[in-house]
Amino acid sequence: MLNYEQQERWSKIVPNWQSPINIITTDTIKEKWNKDLLIFDEEYKFINILNKGNNLQYDGRGVAIIEGRKFDFQQLHFHFPAEHQIDGQVYPMELHFVHQNIIGQITVVALFVELGDFNRELGDFFRDFPAVESEKDPFSAKLSLDGLIGNLDSGVYHYLGSLTTPPLVKNVEWWVIQKAITVSSEQLEGIKKRFQHKNAREIQKVNERKVIYYEN
Repeated sequence: MLNYEQQERWSKIVPNWQSPINIITTDTIKEKWNKDLLIFDEEYKFINILNKGNNLQYDGRGVAIIEGRKFDFQQLHFHFPAEHQIDGQVYPMELHFVHQNIIGQITVVALFVELGDFNRELGDFFRDFPAVESEKDPFSAKLSLDGLIGNLDSGVYHYLGSLTTPPLVKNVEWWVIQKAITVSSEQLEGIKKRFQHKNAREIQKVNERKVIYYEN
């Protein structure tokens, strides 16, 4: 299990372009949203769930077409509090939908989570967790990522960074959805009771990277 209290020990040599970052909206490059920019399967199908000690990993299948390139969905996991920030705002949770293409490129779609109404689409993802660390259980669920994002009428931030856990793989494409989805306090607390310590990486320097904001 990763020790988030000793992040300085994860790697002594870390490439410059790391994630997560604090997105300063006034520094972004604004582009017009294209409906073909992000295209997702109607439903992602999930097959198992892995308890990683301070996180849950939901393995699944699905396809995304991102800027005309095909990516296969690999897994969904969460971080709390959220890892990315927008103008310093910290959300209580962030969901990462991890994809990879045939040549090994990784792209992550990040969704902020805030407290609000009960989220029926995510209902199955907030219960029935494996009790033991490193234990994997069958998990059958379907989720429309396109529906989650489409219902927000939101823009998206795009930049090049890294994975936020070791080995901190670089050249990861990030797509951070601007508006947050909601879950109820009961849903959020159900996870936090099981995972009592934060699992968010510290904010990394932007280092003159370009952050593009695609307006919807």
